[in-house]
Amino acid sequence: MSSLGRPPDPIAVLRAHRSCVNAVAFHGAKLLLSGDTNGELRIWDVSRRRTIASCQAHSPKAGVIGIGTSGLMENKYHRLCSRSQGRDGTVKCWQLGEASLSREPLVTIRTNAYHFCKLSPLRVSTAPVITEVALEENDNVEHNLIARNLSGNTTLGCQTNFASFFVPGKSLVAIAGEEPSIAEIWDVDAGVRVERLHHHHDTKGSGMCMALELFVPPELDGTPNALVGYEDGSMALWDMRNCRSPRTTARFHTEPVLSLALDDWCRGGMSGAADEKTVFFNIDYKQNAFASILEVNHGRPGIGDVAVRPDCKIAATAGWDNRVRIYDYQRRRALAILKYHSSSVTGVAFSSDNALLASSSQDSCIALWSLYPP
Repeated sequence: MSSLGRPPDPIAVLRAHRSCVNAVAFHGAKLLLSGDTNGELRIWDVSRRRTIASCQAHSPKAGVIGIGTSGLMENKYHRLCSRSQGRDGTVKCWQLGEASLSREPLVTIRTNAYHFCKLSPLRVSTAPVITEVALEENDNVEHNLIARNLSGNTTLGCQTNFASFFVPGKSLVAIAGEEPSIAEIWDVDAGVRVERLHHHHDTKGSGMCMALELFVPPELDGTPNALVGYEDGSMALWDMRNCRSPRTTARFHTEPVLSLALDDWCRGGMSGAADEKTVFFNIDYKQNAFASILEVNHGRPGIGDVAVRPDCKIAATAGWDNRVRIYDYQRRRALAILKYHSSSVTGVAFSSDNALLASSSQDSCIALWSLYPP
């Protein structure tokens, strides 16, 4: 994969927001959700380049700071949903249709969290995991490779996507809590907090939670984990089976961690911060350690968001310097710098079919890019 040469122009620019666009998230390949500082939530049809629905999700004083559109976000009534987060201490669940958005939230939970750390919906690693079990058949014991998928189906002698043994129907999100140094896990449908992640033995303190990723890793038991970035530049990997201390910690940045993204296999990812570095890392779950660390110094401070394309080939960062930086994720090298926005870039997101990249900005615009088609 080679450099793009002259950086391309966006294939389209979406203009309807009247204030800073704080967050963007694709739902599949055709729909894009965006939220702004006035509290407006919009759904875009990216093929027709127009808004198909909008609502006042949060008050203008609170704004929308985060959006969740994980594939797991089907609520207990089997309605396809998205989540919005505002600085009014609430997370809201909205019903999505093919061309509609509910006018009122299905669920509103009051988290009493009022800062800028974006929520993270639970996602599941797509890495294949196979376990060997004994099956008794005609009084003989045969060893078969069994893989279960999310629906609970069982297939013999084959390799499928990793199965979550987590309770189906749980709609979990991670947020920075009422006490901002503590990350919290919430069951959105039930409106209850189910866990708190607190450094009980951290005497120095890591500061506020600044970035979050909630996920089920490629391990056999399917227990949710959380990756948390902190104000002091450190990161911690937490396992929900032991919330009193993290599995491992590391400090890659000298300034607050502002953004985290894991690849679809949840075996590695990248982080951005208020310093001048973007960090690529792998996670060794057997050793409980971060591995294969590569630091890329881009010479300008501030990476507000990072994203890895679903096919794990391309990654993007959102810079305070108005630029979107594109990387070869597998080789971990720079490919291009996209210069369209006239103000800080606040968010980046890839479509599920790997065809599009969306970037949002304080200039109230959303740019759509077609880069290295799959």
